[in-house]
Amino acid sequence: MMLSASYDREVSGCSERHMRRVVSGNVQCLQRMCLQRKLEAHAGCVNTVSFDTEGGDVLISGSDDQQILLWDWQTGRVRLRFDSGHANNVFQARMLPHSSGSRLITCTADGQVRLVNLPEGAGSLSVSRTLLGEHVGR
Repeated sequence: MMLSASYDREVSGCSERHMRRVVSGNVQCLQRMCLQRKLEAHAGCVNTVSFDTEGGDVLISGSDDQQILLWDWQTGRVRLRFDSGHANNVFQARMLPHSSGSRLITCTADGQVRLVNLPEGAGSLSVSRTLLGEHVGR
């Protein structure tokens, strides 16, 4: 079933949601998975990991150390590290679709949601963060 779903995804364009459901529910697929590499650069517990929405070559991680890291997952190297601007543990960090890899949304235990702009080819000094909203309590 998984091979069929994989083929359908590539040829007929079945939805990403359907593909996730088929793969995540497939015991044989999960049993064949193995560790590709260990990515070690955070100073705290990693709470969120996601791939960029367009190329799939950037892995985004956020941690209790309040840092956001963008990784080249194939080489295991950190492409960019920056302070989230939050006052507590990072629980989510996701690339916005259709942003050409230049915008992230983050949220943390401080109750804030922030938009992060990552100018192309720029270092961490040019990362800008905008507070979009906040809530009280978890």
